[in-house]
Amino acid sequence: MKHICVLAVLHAVVAVAQPVPIEAVPADPVPGLGACKVVRPNEWVDRSGEPGPVWEILEGMGQQDRYNAVINFDLGLAQPEAWAEARAVEQLWNTGDYEGAIERLRMIGIFHDPCDIDVGMSWREPIPTIVGTDWGDNVRVGNRDSVYEIEMDRNNRTGNLFLVSVRDTGTMSAINLYMSTNNGQDWSETYNRAVSVAYINAIGAASNGDYVYVGYTRDPNQTLGRVMCFRADSGTQVRFPNDSFFRTMFQADPNDTITEIEMASADDEFPASRLYAAGCTKGRKLLWGWTDSSASNWRNNPRTAVSYCDGGLALTYNYHFQTGKPFVWATWIYNRNNDTNNVGFGRLTATDTVWYRSWFHPGFDPTYTSTTVASWGDTTCIVYVHGSGTKRYLRQIYTYNAGTSWSARNPLDTTTVREHPFISSRYGRGFQLAARQYTDTTARDLVFSRTTYAAQSWSTPWDISDYRPALADPQVMLVSPGTYGCSYIKWYGRPQDYSIWYNRSDWTGVEDVTKLHPRFGLRATFGRNRARLKFDNPRQGPVTLRVYDPAGRLVSMETRRLGPGEQELDVKVASSGVHFAVVDIDGKTETARLTFAH
Repeated sequence: MKHICVLAVLHAVVAVAQPVPIEAVPADPVPGLGACKVVRPNEWVDRSGEPGPVWEILEGMGQQDRYNAVINFDLGLAQPEAWAEARAVEQLWNTGDYEGAIERLRMIGIFHDPCDIDVGMSWREPIPTIVGTDWGDNVRVGNRDSVYEIEMDRNNRTGNLFLVSVRDTGTMSAINLYMSTNNGQDWSETYNRAVSVAYINAIGAASNGDYVYVGYTRDPNQTLGRVMCFRADSGTQVRFPNDSFFRTMFQADPNDTITEIEMASADDEFPASRLYAAGCTKGRKLLWGWTDSSASNWRNNPRTAVSYCDGGLALTYNYHFQTGKPFVWATWIYNRNNDTNNVGFGRLTATDTVWYRSWFHPGFDPTYTSTTVASWGDTTCIVYVHGSGTKRYLRQIYTYNAGTSWSARNPLDTTTVREHPFISSRYGRGFQLAARQYTDTTARDLVFSRTTYAAQSWSTPWDISDYRPALADPQVMLVSPGTYGCSYIKWYGRPQDYSIWYNRSDWTGVEDVTKLHPRFGLRATFGRNRARLKFDNPRQGPVTLRVYDPAGRLVSMETRRLGPGEQELDVKVASSGVHFAVVDIDGKTETARLTFAH
């Protein structure tokens, strides 16, 4: 991709050393301080190394990364003494005493399992996505790989796009939040949460008012459905009204495990209103929670009474809500007889005290158990994978009367193998559908199609991915009038395995994308152990230079006030290899690739 990254300036969130009121549960005995045992249900990532206590993550950070990170902890169901120690560590770190913070962090192990501590890092300066020489029409989101799930949403107040991912590095799981201020042209990482002990089963995301909320599974057995809050204008993490950086949306039974999380919001039509969340458990329970605009007090009634949720969970707000009609829809896989899979669905109206629930009996391949649902007024559309083996394709179930009666059709042809559908219905522009497909025995594409709410014929699908998509649900939505954005996880091969990519329906080539980025002729010349950047400064004013290593870590940053015309800046780094220099002038940026050999 021949383009550059826009950097947003984040305000630091300074933690206060105060214990957080929690539901106290006796902690497990403190284990040894060696490697942390992790049981992961997924084996598609080549893993090496063993995870350790969270202080090893903080110890390994460079000085610039330490300064850039405002940290906070999640200790799961820890005792108040452990929480008090955690708040003291946050205070030390966020005021610059990094060594003191790491030393005191070890003391938490006296009160709580040191391998059951998450550390969240809100970046003071967001980390821009490094421009790659092999980008095509698609835009890279972040500099991370080994991603296995993504969620994307758009904030109505700011117009910013947000994408949250969960990844497995081999030594930990991690949640990352990315933000784009220009409809996906450029992305920056604003947050990273490192998890030593638990493989994070699922994440969710939804925007509401001035904030974006991220849900995730928590504690070693993944019995907690947590939620975090971020500013929509900057991507900075903020506290809830009770002074905590997270809240519990719902909780599974002690011997159960949450396997999926989905979130939705009524913000499109009722700004700063309700948030909704649903979870599916290994014990086949469907969990449910909703909250008001504060997102602090979560309610779990009415109970869903669903005890046959076998995965493929999807949740949507009913856009263009009408009084007396459903305001939220959920779909999932229902294995009724342990031999035949069905599509289960549920709905609630504003006055319901119980969930309405039912199911269809389509008989589809249980290997690809994904459903997706979108709704607009009386019209609701559910898409799932029908058939099995090389004869599986997408099937659509839809209603024009809020679920009183249903019809079925094939949204696309039945001769092409397709899976992992995702459907959206926001902003009154009809239904938009993205899905992974096989064009032959080896090639895989991500295709896009759309239709009106009247369920007329779907458009001929067109390919929207430069790379082969992974076995994971993509995300698609309307990002501006007539323009659709889609994000997906890339499969094997260069640039990186399981990295995140984004494309828009109005991007037809590299030239079109390049026009979106004003340039000022950044160029580099090299000397011994240094590089000299030359560029055309359009006017007198501040110019910021940031230097990043290949992993996206900030190495150095300086701001100078320079005059108009051709200007020069020198770059020096301590290590050999490829680095990236980002020059920011009046909010416009350009990136240069620099190679150093000491």
